[in-house]
Amino acid sequence: MNPHLNEILAQARRGIHQTPTYPGLRHPAIKGSLDKATCKVEKIERYAKQHPDFNWVSVAIKDISILIDVDYATTARSMGMPIPEDTFLVRTPRGGLHIYLWWTPACAGLKNCDIYHEGKLVVEVKMNRKTCASPGVHRTDSEPQGWYEPLNDHEVQPIRQDLIDWIKAHTDKREVSYKKKLEYHPEFEYQDWIDHYDLVWTGKSKVVNSVEYWGLGSCPFIGRPHTNAKWDCTCVVWGNRIGISCLGCSDKGIQDFRELMEDEDIEDYPYYVYKFEDPALCVNKRIANLFEVEEL
Repeated sequence: MNPHLNEILAQARRGIHQTPTYPGLRHPAIKGSLDKATCKVEKIERYAKQHPDFNWVSVAIKDISILIDVDYATTARSMGMPIPEDTFLVRTPRGGLHIYLWWTPACAGLKNCDIYHEGKLVVEVKMNRKTCASPGVHRTDSEPQGWYEPLNDHEVQPIRQDLIDWIKAHTDKREVSYKKKLEYHPEFEYQDWIDHYDLVWTGKSKVVNSVEYWGLGSCPFIGRPHTNAKWDCTCVVWGNRIGISCLGCSDKGIQDFRELMEDEDIEDYPYYVYKFEDPALCVNKRIANLFEVEEL
């Protein structure tokens, strides 16, 4: 049995949903696992008995729980972030913080978002179907390896207004320039991603600076084609990351698209997009059999 299962069970008793992932990982990698996230202790115990080496992740649930991943606590504080000390906190292996909070009507306008400072990702706000490694688990999928250490045993608290205001003031929706190019998963298909979100590819594409653009038949942000628009007015961009480019909605991007899909209750694409997400192709090559998630 996982020696740190007690921490995972305590997290479930607090009301934070849990779901399993492969050994050493800190993100969900089992297909369908997000839909199986649970707070039921007996179900977690049963699954943990079957797969004692597996890690666990905590899941943010819309209108219930909020997870805030602070990658650089010192920088966040220098930006004026009011980090609550009265709620449950976890220290990450590289010295960051995981902050657990309850949703309140005051934060109804908040979405999943990232906060940057001088081009560096500092804070990730996770409002729905986003995860953090659960307290007590050990990661080996990147450096520094280590444990996620609970800093206290506090009850989870509702998010405060000062933190809501800070998040709103610092949310940056601009597209992020990624230097590192990710490899797409060998089984990932562009058309499958487009079909999942009910988009329509015109069949036309172009390549600009080695980046492929697929034209869409209509703009997802307005629900129709832009007036007198050319075929490449609205495109899915298959670059370092998947992006959305629209000449008619030049202020919109992939983050806005994700928020739109969330508002329309369309779930995230459920399969591997990038090679690094698949433990069989990445750090956990020793796992020969990819278990399908059992009913939790």
